[in-house]
Amino acid sequence: MARLYQPPKKGSNLAVSTVLGLVAALLIFLLIPLVQFSEVRPATAQPIEELVLAVPPPPPPPSDPPPPPPEEKEETPPELDTPPPMPSLEQLELSLNPGIGGELTIGDSLDFNFQVESAEQLMSRYGFDDLDEVPHVTRHGRIQYPVQLQRRRVEGYVQLLVFIDPSGRVDVQEVLNYSHKDFVAPAKAGAAATRFSPPIRNGQAVSAKYSWRIEFSLNR
Repeated sequence: MARLYQPPKKGSNLAVSTVLGLVAALLIFLLIPLVQFSEVRPATAQPIEELVLAVPPPPPPPSDPPPPPPEEKEETPPELDTPPPMPSLEQLELSLNPGIGGELTIGDSLDFNFQVESAEQLMSRYGFDDLDEVPHVTRHGRIQYPVQLQRRRVEGYVQLLVFIDPSGRVDVQEVLNYSHKDFVAPAKAGAAATRFSPPIRNGQAVSAKYSWRIEFSLNR
């Protein structure tokens, strides 16, 4: 017996169509992000910022080298202002002669130079050209040569300003100059111990003033 055509049931077809539609919609939603990722996005143009570079400061000047250490200089005698000497008619000469044990004797050949004085000073003290008789040594003073300078064989001088009073005593007034400081004390002591004959003017004993250079020498 022949089978008869039976139309499909509407309810079952509708359910299948709905499921297929949902699956298709889901697939479409899933494909949208993939499509977006696969697209090549054009690079966005970044704005260029202009940078202003400051000019670097000039390098600092080279520092000056440290000054060299000061050189040690030998002590020089102080320069003292002394009045210019007057030309004398005569000169009294004394000398230092080597003694025993480092001592020196003030002898008769050291230069004795008159120095200019004021009019008031000349009233009581005179130079050689004003004297009737030039004073001479009556007692020789002795000078102790400084041991440390004698060992080093150092020679030098001391320039003294001295007064000779009417009795012939020597009064050391001032140290005018010197070559080594260690010579000053023995020179003053030796000069003060020296005695002279009285300076004579118009038959009377007077005072006289002189610049006395005492030499320290080891070769005499």
